[in-house]
Formats: sequence, C-alpha cells, structure tokens
Amino acid sequence: MAVYLAASDETVGEGIFHHAGYVASIDCWNEVFVPAWKRDVLTGKPRLSTFHMNDLRSERWRQRQGMTRDDVEARIDAAVDVLSRTEGLFAVWSSIDKADFDKNAYRLGLEPNDPRRGRTKFEVDYLSFNWYTHHVLRHCSSNPEVERVDFMIEKKEVVFPTMEQFHAGLPTAFMGTQSPHLARMVGELRSGGKEEVRLQPADVLGWYIQRERANARNPKIAFSEVDRKRFDALTRRGVCSTIRPEMVEELFGVLRVEAAKSKIRRLVQLSRSLRR
Repeated sequence: MAVYLAASDETVGEGIFHHAGYVASIDCWNEVFVPAWKRDVLTGKPRLSTFHMNDLRSERWRQRQGMTRDDVEARIDAAVDVLSRTEGLFAVWSSIDKADFDKNAYRLGLEPNDPRRGRTKFEVDYLSFNWYTHHVLRHCSSNPEVERVDFMIEKKEVVFPTMEQFHAGLPTAFMGTQSPHLARMVGELRSGGKEEVRLQPADVLGWYIQRERANARNPKIAFSEVDRKRFDALTRRGVCSTIRPEMVEELFGVLRVEAAKSKIRRLVQLSRSLRR
C-alpha cells in the first residue's frame, strides 16, 4: 500500500481562479522528483533555493540574481523537462470564475471551529481547494495501491486555518456523497513555504494554466508558442475541472439555507436562555 502526496498552489488571472498541483507517491516525490529538481533546476549559477515564476519573469529579480533572460528561460525549460519526464507525477487543477463566486458568496460568512476566531469571509480558495481535493482523490481511487493521500499547500496566515477546517471536514462530507470510499483516503494536510521543493512545481503549473486561460479570455495577454508547448508538456498527464456557474449557484443556495437554519437555532437558544 502506498501513501500519495498532492502538492498544490492557487493563482488567478483575468478573473479566473485556479487551484493546481501535482500528485504522486511519496516515494516518487522523494526518490525521483526531488533529486532531479535540485540537480537540474535549482543547481547552477546562481544556485536557487526557490523557483517562483513571478520572480523569474521580473527583470529586477533577475538583475539581483545576476541572471539574464536566456538564463531564466533555460531554467524554465529544465523545470518543464523534469516535470514532464517524471512518470509518477499527475497534474490536477480546478478553475472557477471569481466574479461569479463573489456574486454568490456575498454576505455569506463561515463559522470557525475555533471559538477564539470570529466569523470569516467565504473566500474562493476554500471552494476551489475542496473541488481540487475531490478530483485528486477520484484520480487516486483508481489505483488500488493507494492507501491515503496527504495534501500540501503553502501556509498563508489569512486562509490556512479555514483550509484546515475544510480539510478536516472532508471525510464526513464524502460519506454523504455517492463516493463514500473517498473518505478513508483523506490523509493529512501539510503546509510549506516557497523553499519547499515539492510545492515549487505547483507554482510553475499554475502560472502556465492561468496564462493559457487568461489568453483565451483576452488575446492581448501574451502566450507564445513556446509557452503553449510548455503548457502542453506540463499537462500531458493530468485532468482539469471547471466549477460551472450553475454548480456555484446551487451550492450557495444550499449554504444559505443551512446558514438560515443555524441562525434560527441560535435565536431559539438565546430565547430559551433569556426565559430562564
């Protein structure tokens, strides 16, 4: 039996929010991918500790590192090569129109499990992450050797506590669906920083996904033939899913009903306490 890890990141471009990353066995990550990434992508002049596409595309950052544009392009080619040739890696990403999400999530907050934290805004990250985890687990469930799937995301103080809350609720949520077998596959939620090697591919994948979708929506956003070839190589083994507007509307319809029921229950409890 094998433990898998799905390492992912989020990005947004032209109003489309994406959650994207790669899933593979722990052995594939640690024994195959990480050594190749360190050797072929991070090692060189200069040696890099992080690999962040926005940095690589920044002239100021390149000057600080003593790198030319050609140097950067060579590093990106090396990254794409490692990711495309590592057979055990599988790309998964979800996309959602952020404006459509914001319209439906308006005034709908979240009650945290931790009583020390106040009511929080329903961020698009939470829905996108849940949708992403569903598709990761569906993919992994086709392999009888997979015992569980751990998830890794970058730790961001604003959203990570609620992401933990959503992740903790996944087994219960799956038990109420047509895929209850996915509940037993939910592993740990881990966090990492930009120097975590297993998170760096998610940044590369996310950058090319958001640029490809942004270019499709707005051709003025550059997406060269080289970019397209890299995108195809990065997603050759992968699956994507778009959260359609009608699905978002249906979900928030249910959430608003549940929020109303919760409010009524709180009012009833308050009324009873006042009568005592």
